[in-house]
Amino acid sequence: MDRTNASMTEIDSAIKFSLNFPMGIFELADFTGLDVIHKATIEMYSRDKKVINPHPLIKQLFDQKRLGQKSGTGFYTYVGEKYERINLSEELAKKFNPIQLLGTILNNTAWLITNQVSDIQEIEKALNLGMGLRKPIFETAKQFGLPNVIRELQSLAKNYGGFYEPDSYLISVQS
Repeated sequence: MDRTNASMTEIDSAIKFSLNFPMGIFELADFTGLDVIHKATIEMYSRDKKVINPHPLIKQLFDQKRLGQKSGTGFYTYVGEKYERINLSEELAKKFNPIQLLGTILNNTAWLITNQVSDIQEIEKALNLGMGLRKPIFETAKQFGLPNVIRELQSLAKNYGGFYEPDSYLISVQS
C-alpha cells in the first residue's frame, strides 16, 4: 500500500492465493482486532526493534476506534455483526508480488531460529496449526527463490533501514 501503490484487496488476494495463507494480512488484522494488533506490536517492538516495525496506520485506526470486525470498520468496512469474509480473488492476486511481505515473514522466522527461540520444525508446526498455513513457509519461499527474497530484503534495507537486513540464518540456507 505505502510503497507499492497496491490496494488492500490486491495485497490480501496475493497473500491468500500466491502465498496460500488462509486470509490476507488486512483481513486477518480486522478479524483479530486492531486493538490487539496495536498493543501486541507496541509490546514486541519495545522488547526488540528487529522483530516488528510498527506501522503508523495501525495506531491511527486504533486511536479512531476502528478496531476491525468487532467495531464494524478497520481496514475494511463490515455490515452486521456476523463474521464476514472479504471478496478476494486470484485475478486481484496477480496485480501484486508478495515477495516483500514473504521476505519480512521469513526474516522474522529466521530471527526466531538465530536467537534460539524455536527451531524450524516447531515454527512450521505453529504456522500450520496456529495460522492454518497449508504449506511450510520455507517451501513457499522456494517458489519465489530464496536468493530473490534475500535480494529483496537487501534492497528494502538499503532504502528503508536495518530492520529489513536479512538474518544470518536466511543467508546460510539460501543455496
